Amino acid sequence: MKTLTTIILLVIGLAASAQQEYMFTQYMFNGLAINPAYAGSHEALSVTAMHRDQWVGMDGAPSTQTLAVHSPIRQKHIAVGALFVRDQIGVTTDHTLFGSYAYKIDHHNYHLSFGLQAGFSMFNNDLSNVQLTNQDDQRFYGNGESAFLPNAGVGVYFYLPQFYAGLSVPQLFTNKYSENSDRIAGQVRHYFLTVGAVFPISRNVKWKPNLMMRAADRSGFGLDINSSFLFNDIVWIGASYRHQESVDIIFELQLSAHFRFGYAYDISTNGLNNANAGSHELVINYRFTRGARRLMNPRNF
Repeated sequence: MKTLTTIILLVIGLAASAQQEYMFTQYMFNGLAINPAYAGSHEALSVTAMHRDQWVGMDGAPSTQTLAVHSPIRQKHIAVGALFVRDQIGVTTDHTLFGSYAYKIDHHNYHLSFGLQAGFSMFNNDLSNVQLTNQDDQRFYGNGESAFLPNAGVGVYFYLPQFYAGLSVPQLFTNKYSENSDRIAGQVRHYFLTVGAVFPISRNVKWKPNLMMRAADRSGFGLDINSSFLFNDIVWIGASYRHQESVDIIFELQLSAHFRFGYAYDISTNGLNNANAGSHELVINYRFTRGARRLMNPRNF
């Protein structure tokens, strides 16, 4: 049964579902989701799966899943990757698939990567699942709307064992979709700047601050600030602040040289804080390294 909340979210989805880039609390460990130049930075075949439930307890609240796969090409300064995203809010679903290509300049002190990605989004509104107060509302008759929206993105990523910085525009094209001369959705160009570093505090403790700034055409400016501590190269514990949106708690475990698990819990700080039970985000990463070799840079970033 759909409630008034779902109807409100549907309207938001119709107007803006294809306008906003997907937002993740643990972006620092899922970099391919916002920057194609991140491909190959784990120095091995890497697979990352993420599931995010936002605003738990609200009917029709956003739910997002991603699968990112990337790897360097052996003996070449090239890396490739693929990103799949499923994003749903109310009766609006968006499936996105991107392939990425990165060219790396490797130096013994640093790495510089330039990335490109290309792909498409399949946008769909299933209006048959909406319970109407006004059964004569013609806007909700039929099977809904759908659209195929191709796009491309670019990025640059610079990293050391103890520092990284990235700049990206994941979707360059501002596609618009209309049905019967009514505008249904539009994609807005977003810009991401990410910076992070690792500072040793003691033999067994490291401090890692992260910063992400994002801007969108006609949609303002956003800021994420994160501070985490690493204990014995195994346990990450941290907190984030997303400007005018949420306060987040992050917990990460490096369970082996290959396997990593992360969890984040977001507490809304805007007008929705009394209407939901927070947001949950799970991330699992597996790196297909040889033997038990531990890679310092991928573990930090």
